[in-house]
Amino acid sequence: MLITDLHEKPVAGKTSVTIGTYDGVHLGHRMIIERTCVVARQNHLQSAVVTFEPHPQTILHLDRKPPIKILTTIQEKSRILQQLGVDILAVLPFDKKMSELDGVAFIRTILVKKLQMKHCVIGHDHAFGKNRTGNIETLRSVGAEAHFAVEQISALKIDDKTVNSTLIRRFLLDGSVEQANKYLGRPYSLQGVVAHGDGRGAALGLPTANLVINQPNKLIPQDGVYVTNAVVDGRSQKSVTNIGTRPTFDNGASRHIEVHLLGFEGDLYGKTVTVQFLKFLRSEMKFENSDQLVQQIRADIEVAVNYHFSIN
Repeated sequence: MLITDLHEKPVAGKTSVTIGTYDGVHLGHRMIIERTCVVARQNHLQSAVVTFEPHPQTILHLDRKPPIKILTTIQEKSRILQQLGVDILAVLPFDKKMSELDGVAFIRTILVKKLQMKHCVIGHDHAFGKNRTGNIETLRSVGAEAHFAVEQISALKIDDKTVNSTLIRRFLLDGSVEQANKYLGRPYSLQGVVAHGDGRGAALGLPTANLVINQPNKLIPQDGVYVTNAVVDGRSQKSVTNIGTRPTFDNGASRHIEVHLLGFEGDLYGKTVTVQFLKFLRSEMKFENSDQLVQQIRADIEVAVNYHFSIN
């Protein structure tokens, strides 16, 4: 159940709660969320994740250049949490007023009053409220009076690195999608609507879907060519995706996301496509002519086919 206004719709029934931005819902996040769900089942509670929209850093660091890019939209987050068995996703609008609420007030007015929290699970370094005054000590102090238990989950490390959203963003911006996926526990994805392009791909015998991303804060991986899956109408299609400025023809005028679905025939215009990134193949290149470009694309497709064959 998605709740976007706890004032209008407070939760009926007691809950096991975790709170955080949870951008990416990566493997470290999943440990916390799964523990929240286990506690809920064991104690006949509802499991609840409390998160914020927009990302708090977009409000707290308005002068940040460039602004933070998110790994998961609220829609993506909701879908993943539902798959993990979460009963309630409470999305709190993060604005200046919310940023001024201190930790104790947040616990009492939202977690206890609106969510009837009886158990709280938080991450190893999580803090919330004005000046990060909501933390494990604050929760335990208020919990002793308000009769809820508190549990803290240790950090998850992979390859001696603590799994966190900042590191995953760095991997994606470097084109290291396989490493990012390892920390996410799933392929990183973009969702968009197929719009009419200039038809150049079709003219070259290699039609592509021109994907328009309608989420301006969503992180787009480094420019280059990727092995991908494209999910259309619930069906997964093997694909190759190019992100970049098409320097052979456009001289870097604007950035495009173009998806070539292997062996696909049909009309994709207006359809929503989810692109799942599997492997970085190469950086974007400028070719002397279209023949060289086509030759390279065909080589990319061959590599992609072999990659898909190796993982299936």
